[in-house]
Amino acid sequence: MLFLIEREIAKATPTLLQLGTKEKLLEFLTSEPESHTWLWTNKNGANVGYLTLIDKEEHGELEVLAIRILPGHQKSGYGKEMMAFAEKIAKKKGRAKVTLVTNIKNTIAIGFYKGLGYKVVKEIANYFGDGENRYLLVKEI
Repeated sequence: MLFLIEREIAKATPTLLQLGTKEKLLEFLTSEPESHTWLWTNKNGANVGYLTLIDKEEHGELEVLAIRILPGHQKSGYGKEMMAFAEKIAKKKGRAKVTLVTNIKNTIAIGFYKGLGYKVVKEIANYFGDGENRYLLVKEI
């Protein structure tokens, strides 16, 4: 199911890290020992996306590794809902901040995160080894 969601989103979002196979997606989502993924559904039980978080206790942070919402469900509040969930998990675990990276060309996502109080703290060259630069965004909680 996650791969089907990923594939649909990748078609609509060229700045997304392209993970062309189920195996590559699984490796990406489980690369860290403390990663957890939640499938997100709407009130009718239909899948609308997923969220993957990594608990980085040693750094006092929770990282949003992936937040994906199907194109037909974007701008419906699910992104805010998922980010609020991530922040709730971070607080529950006693983490001081939530972090994430996004492609510097993804101006829609950058605006969304800034609207939620996230700040761009640095640009990282070739973050995922795909030749694309990413912004690191942080929110103190």
